[in-house]
Amino acid sequence: MPSFMTTDKSDCSNYRGITLLLITGKVLVRILLNRFVPTITEGIFPVSQCSFRANRSTNDMVLVLRQLQEKCREQNKGLYVMFVESVASSTTWDAPSCRTKADEEIDNRLSKDNCAFGWLYKRVWNNRHLKKGTEISVYKAVVLSTLLYGSESWVTYLHHLRLLERFHQCCLRTILNIHWKDFVTNTEVLEKTEVISIKAMLLKTQLHWAGHVSRMEENRLPKIVLYSELNTGQHDKGAPKKRYKDSLKTSLNACCIDHRDWTVQT
Repeated sequence: MPSFMTTDKSDCSNYRGITLLLITGKVLVRILLNRFVPTITEGIFPVSQCSFRANRSTNDMVLVLRQLQEKCREQNKGLYVMFVESVASSTTWDAPSCRTKADEEIDNRLSKDNCAFGWLYKRVWNNRHLKKGTEISVYKAVVLSTLLYGSESWVTYLHHLRLLERFHQCCLRTILNIHWKDFVTNTEVLEKTEVISIKAMLLKTQLHWAGHVSRMEENRLPKIVLYSELNTGQHDKGAPKKRYKDSLKTSLNACCIDHRDWTVQT
């Protein structure tokens, strides 16, 4: 069945052929996939392969990498990371410097999301034909989803939350067309938009992710790395830097959950 693509309809080269498959063939392929995929994924793929697999995601390995960085930094052990990325027919290797702090990542996220928010100003935020509810939905899908991607394993400090909350409030006030002269509080802005604060979002995602990891099988890398410690190494003198387990403990206490038996409640 020919399908028109673009420009001149009288030119035969502007048509693309589309073949409609039989439903019986699709059913047969689905049956074969349901039988082959479990055997291939469990018997051939390594446990480190999380992309394009059911019940696994890239965030699993992001947590593993950040935990390895954090534990090696805590005990003054060297860590070498190499990323392999296939580009066209060639393969390149790159070993960037590993940073365990969230400062640089949050700054990059804020810079990119600020550009994305400004790019949508005329098309969405200042569009009189769109309802505020639609604009808020676009803001959640486009801006917040990219801003907080991978935030489940972040270790944030108070100044990080202030930067994120400031950006969050500026975006919501722009959508509602609220100026600083209107003297509208942050709580009122959240109530009008029916959106929770960044702090609440991070709290929700971190607890949800921690429960997800605790329910994993014992041979999964995220669970192994989260509950493990290095055999060698030495801590620095003085107060240790904030760790993921410290951030998780703070989140549990904020929800009145005992951190000593929180895995039972998951």
